[in-house]
Amino acid sequence: MKKQYYYTIMEGNKFLASNLMRGMVDNITEAVRLFYEDDAIEYFEGLNKNRNFKIVEVECILREYEV
Repeated sequence: MKKQYYYTIMEGNKFLASNLMRGMVDNITEAVRLFYEDDAIEYFEGLNKNRNFKIVEVECILREYEV
């Protein structure tokens, strides 16, 4: 099993969509993905300060299946 991590932006229990025309989404697969903490911080600093955005780290577990 191998773990991978990335960062995304949330507000409440919704994710900031990678397509900025969409706004906030429920599905994490549609969320913006940033692979370095520094990039996440830089992206976060450009967001509206009047909203309660937060950076979250997402852990992915990759499992290989034999069929």
